[in-house]
Amino acid sequence: MVKTTDEGGEIISKKAGIEGYRDEKTGLIDWNKPTEGRAGTAQDEDDQAEAEKTILIGKPKKKNAPKSVVEEPVEDLTSDTDPCVGWLVVWDGPGKGTSHALQPGLNKVGRGVDCDVVLNFGDTTISNDGLVGIGYDPRRQNFAFVNLGSKNPPDRNDEAVWTQSELNDSDKLLIGDTTLIFVEFCNKERNWG
Repeated sequence: MVKTTDEGGEIISKKAGIEGYRDEKTGLIDWNKPTEGRAGTAQDEDDQAEAEKTILIGKPKKKNAPKSVVEEPVEDLTSDTDPCVGWLVVWDGPGKGTSHALQPGLNKVGRGVDCDVVLNFGDTTISNDGLVGIGYDPRRQNFAFVNLGSKNPPDRNDEAVWTQSELNDSDKLLIGDTTLIFVEFCNKERNWG
């Protein structure tokens, strides 16, 4: 890569016969900014690490120009993570609008960092210990809303849940002073098999 600077101190990058302006702060090259009629001095750029940081923006001026200089493999995160089976969306109360993915098995819901679904938005009426849970059974492909010992029982569709209750898509759940909507992804027709 060859760099030159124009009269204003902007850097012009040349690579594979293509010219563009490089933003020193971001490392982005704008291939569409005209470089004709600007004076500068050329320097050789042998620093491979610098070339690997370059990200192209805009359309290259030549047909055979590289589409991207970033060719790093994407890390596969699915091997360590269970698939998503549904979501809890905070409908009302602190944290309104946030969503939380659910995995197969029991998902403990509470304010504590050890919970699977952390609702730490300021509702102190929610237990730290995750005394409420959402369970998904992959064999039966069904969900349950479970009270794991909360003395202040959660509600499902305005009914107190003292032990457990079947959970259906769009059910309204009240945990503490926070209202959540359950969104089902997996079911008998659509599941991870």
